[in-house]
Amino acid sequence: MQIPTSNSLNGSPSLSPELRAVKVLATLLILLSLAANPFTLERVLTPDGYISAPGTVFEILLTEAAILLCGLAAYRHPVGVIRIVTDNALIRLISVSYSQCLYAVCFSTASLATLLAGGLIVLAYQDQQVYPPLSRFSTISTNHISLLMTTAGMAVVCAVYLFRRSRRAFLFSSILYLGVTTVTLFLCEITTSFFVPPWPARGLHGVSPELGPLFSERYVDEEDKIRCNSWGQRDRERTINPHPLVHRIAFVGDSFLECSPVPVSLRVEEMIDRADVEVLNLGVSATAPDEYYYRIRNIAIPLGIKHCYYFFFTGNDFISNPTLQSRFGIMATYPRDSLLTTLGLHSLNHVLMNNNRPIFAAWRSSSQSDLMNGHLQDTVSLADDADAIEALLSLVPDSSRHTVAGELAQKDLSGFLDMLRNPDGGLFGSRFLTMALKAAGGEWKTKQPEPQRLAYHWLARAKAACDDHGVGFTVVTIPASFQVDPRVQQQWQPLVDMKRLTTHMKEGNDILIERLRAEGIDYIDLHPVLDGQAGAYFNLDGHWARHGVDLVSAALIIHVQRVCDNHN
Repeated sequence: MQIPTSNSLNGSPSLSPELRAVKVLATLLILLSLAANPFTLERVLTPDGYISAPGTVFEILLTEAAILLCGLAAYRHPVGVIRIVTDNALIRLISVSYSQCLYAVCFSTASLATLLAGGLIVLAYQDQQVYPPLSRFSTISTNHISLLMTTAGMAVVCAVYLFRRSRRAFLFSSILYLGVTTVTLFLCEITTSFFVPPWPARGLHGVSPELGPLFSERYVDEEDKIRCNSWGQRDRERTINPHPLVHRIAFVGDSFLECSPVPVSLRVEEMIDRADVEVLNLGVSATAPDEYYYRIRNIAIPLGIKHCYYFFFTGNDFISNPTLQSRFGIMATYPRDSLLTTLGLHSLNHVLMNNNRPIFAAWRSSSQSDLMNGHLQDTVSLADDADAIEALLSLVPDSSRHTVAGELAQKDLSGFLDMLRNPDGGLFGSRFLTMALKAAGGEWKTKQPEPQRLAYHWLARAKAACDDHGVGFTVVTIPASFQVDPRVQQQWQPLVDMKRLTTHMKEGNDILIERLRAEGIDYIDLHPVLDGQAGAYFNLDGHWARHGVDLVSAALIIHVQRVCDNHN
């Protein structure tokens, strides 16, 4: 097909179709290279605790691809390459013609409108994240719709004008643009696939499996040497597809499945001692019910599970907002759905959004708090009681430090300080310390959980996903240490009554249990199992100690055995 003269397109002599394609592709690659600069290809926590950002690798590859294209064109058309460079809108934006601007506006706004429309569909029909009485479309902001309508309108107006001016030029340019865009996305997906972790690791911790869940390394029991498998999980090595005769079960939850001396999943598997039963540990620290749902639907179920145990911690799982981020539904932190993953561009989606993973924020916070906690632990351990109390006051805001100091001066904290100097497992943490110190000074205000909203909403969606695939579903509620462990309660009592302070967690658990019972959803309440069991939790860290893991495993084994027998 003869290309019309570029007097109507470029204001200069026409380019051959080959050179025009090279020009568009090279420009897109350079633009994509520039766009990649503020992003990172894959943010990971390196063993030394610093964040590395190899996103520049992606940028370099794209730039080299653009240079290679220009070089290939230069081999046959050196004059044409000079024209490609001099006509490039990035270099000579002022020199472009009116028609060029219209084409740029038309294609860029059409692309943006298409992405927004696709994201709109994903949000409305695949990613409905809000619980009634809010409407289905309440997640789509007015800004989203306004931007969609504006870009679509601009694309249509420009397209109509250009089509009426030169149908042949418009049709050719549109076909060329669609082709180049498709090829570019395809090449980007292939390129990024070499840098992202394999599935299912990219949907669990989101980093290379050999790095493993570094957040839980301090819990590793040297006697058992339970490290990470090729999925980055503290578990035995597993296959993607289970053996046909094996009943595969998944434990899905947060740090209670990951951060314990022995993962409860492995303890249950060991206690049940059956070759036809396999228990996957799909626990990831610092995650919440919305991520549990996506992990169940997009990872656990495709792994061929027959039953799912949904571990719900009443201490922090009563969320008020979703934790997995999304950008207009176009891209989202996997395993949350997005337009890119719907189109099969999983690696590209991972590159753009993996840095927003909640576990990353926990790792960064842990790296900073470990330094602070280490210094605080050394100070408390080496100082006398008066200096140790002064060190603890550093955790209190300046505005209330004087009040808290006055309250602490009236208490006998010798026993409490002894606990701080010798924490269980050497796991010194300041999370509960900060909460207790503020409460001692009257600064702490508890927030009542809302089990009827997002917490139950995501739980119900997880149950529905399992029902749709014929997978059994059981909720396991985990109580906070201060509600059940008398040893922990006694050790913290000199500072503040932590059981009273965390009463709202028990109330939320009871409301949730009532809702599960009313809806006929299978559940296991671990509160009666752990209540009164001294030493079930680490006293400062708040996770299960080995004794707690054994108690929970013994309670679960009965249910797991019954589930497996019923299935057979």
